[in-house]
Amino acid sequence: MSQYEYHEFQAVDRRLTERDMQQLRACSSRAQITPTSFTNEYHFGSFKGDEDLWMEKYFDGYMYNSHWGTRVLMLALPAKVLPLDSVEPFAFGDALSVRKKDGRVIRGDRIHHPLAGQRCAWVASRGTSSNRSRMEEGLRGECPSVDSRRRGCPPRQPLCACRPEPIS
Repeated sequence: MSQYEYHEFQAVDRRLTERDMQQLRACSSRAQITPTSFTNEYHFGSFKGDEDLWMEKYFDGYMYNSHWGTRVLMLALPAKVLPLDSVEPFAFGDALSVRKKDGRVIRGDRIHHPLAGQRCAWVASRGTSSNRSRMEEGLRGECPSVDSRRRGCPPRQPLCACRPEPIS
């Protein structure tokens, strides 16, 4: 296999219109496009869309995996759920990007895994309804409850940097 790329976009807050799906189809004749998703894998050629623009215009979640080890996860959340000023201090080049567009904060995580050629577990299970429900859970279930002030975290410190409370 000369190359492998996997792209998956998910719409959670709104469904794509017929016009939206036609515009997406213009970028790929082989992609699986539904009113809530765009999924495609490439073995030759590459993605002709613009991930950042698509996240601003159509989607709430994006996952990407390549055989050379690049992994990307982007989430778009309402700014009232994820205020820009709560994540902006942690932005670092392409590793963690954040921006605000039309009342939503779009957060992008990009890593390069040194064990290129090994697919991530979330790619191996692609296309299942459980993927969508897990993404929706993450987008709308857990995020509103995240509060960096819990457990004695200083302001603007990520929750994961704090010690968990002991289990009683």
